[in-house]
Amino acid sequence: MPKSSDLIFGDIPSMPSLDFSLAGLTIRVETADPSDLEWLEENLTPSFCAAVAESPLRIVTKIVDPGRHRALLERGPASPVQQVTCFGFDGHGGACTRWSAAPTTLYDDELGVFYELNEEGSRVEVVAPSARPSTRIALLRLVREFAAHHLAAQGAVQIHAAALEHNGRGILIVGPKRAGKTSLLIHSLREAGSLFIANDRAVVSGDSQVGWRLGGMPTVISIRPGTVELLHRPGFLAASRWSARMTLTEALGTPADGPPASAYRQLSISPRQFCHAVDAGRVESAPLRAIVFPRVDTRRDGLQFSRLSAAGMGERLRPHLLDPADTVFRSDLAGAWSTAESAEVLAGLQAVIPAFECVLGQQAFSSGSACSLLFAELDRTTDGPLPS
Repeated sequence: MPKSSDLIFGDIPSMPSLDFSLAGLTIRVETADPSDLEWLEENLTPSFCAAVAESPLRIVTKIVDPGRHRALLERGPASPVQQVTCFGFDGHGGACTRWSAAPTTLYDDELGVFYELNEEGSRVEVVAPSARPSTRIALLRLVREFAAHHLAAQGAVQIHAAALEHNGRGILIVGPKRAGKTSLLIHSLREAGSLFIANDRAVVSGDSQVGWRLGGMPTVISIRPGTVELLHRPGFLAASRWSARMTLTEALGTPADGPPASAYRQLSISPRQFCHAVDAGRVESAPLRAIVFPRVDTRRDGLQFSRLSAAGMGERLRPHLLDPADTVFRSDLAGAWSTAESAEVLAGLQAVIPAFECVLGQQAFSSGSACSLLFAELDRTTDGPLPS
C-alpha cells in the first residue's frame, strides 16, 4: 500500500480509520472522530464488510480545519462557474461547484464541505469547518458513490426500491414515491422470519448459484407523517429532526421533548435507527424470489395481490432502474457501464422472477400477513412452491 504522504496534498497526522469492502472494492475512511466510524459501520454494514484491509483501493479522509476551509472559501469558484455531477440520487446527479484550487476541488453547498481529489482520483479529502454530524453524510455519499460505480461495472443494477428477506427468500418492493413502499416494508418486517435489506436503493446482480441476488445500498430513510405509527418504537424518533446523522446511541440519548413527530413532519433516520424502530434484524442479501409493486387505493379494502405478466413487470420496473451518473467519484476498476447491461438484467428478471401488484386499501395492515399472502399467491400461480 502506498504511504499516506504519497497520496495526499500535505502531511496529516495519523488518525483512526476503518475499511469498508464490497464486491472486491475496499474503501478506507479516516477521521479524527471515532464516532464517525461508528456511525458509518452501523449503517454501511451488513451491505459492506467493515474490517481492516491490506490495500484499500480508495481512501476518504475527513479533515476538520476551519482555517483551511476559510482559505478555500476565499479563493472562490472557478471561472466560468461550473457545476460538476458528484452523486447519483434516484437517477439524477447531485452537483457540486468546481473551485479555483488545484488539482480538483469541489464545493458541496448543501453540506458546506470541500472535496479535494488527488490526480488519480484514488483519494478524497473532505475539508470541513467543524465536526458537526452533517459531515458524516459526506463520508457516506463518497463510499456509496465509489461502490455504486464498481457494482455497475460488474453488471449489477440499482433500483429505486425497498427490499427484505422472508424465510430465506428475497422480496423487492418497487414503486414511485407515496406508493406505499415503506409502509409495506414496515408491515412485512413485523412478521417472524423477515429481515431488512434496503429501504430506498436495492441492488440486483446475477448469481451462478441462486440466479439473481438481492442486496441493498444504504441510504438515509425518510418516513412521512402517518407512517410513523407503524413503527414498533416510535417514541425515540421524536427526539430530533436530524437523528439520521446520529449513531443509535446518540439518538437514544437525546431527550425526546416536544409533540409526537408523526403529527407534524417527515422524519429522516438512519438504516440502523430504522431497524431498531421496527425491531427487525438485517441481512446482507438474499436470493430474489418475487417483485411487488404496491399501489394505494382507498376505494378498496384490505391488502390484495394479483400476478403481473412479464411484459407488465418490465413496464413497471424500467422507470425505477437507477443509471449511475457519470460522476467524478468513480472506482474505474472493471470497465465502463452501459445501458445495455441494465436492459439485459431487466430481460433476465422478466424471464424468471414472478411479479405482483399489491393494492393497499383501507385497513390494509389491520390483519393478515403480507409476506404469507404473497408467497401463498406465488405457490398458487406457479407450478410448485418457490424454493427457499
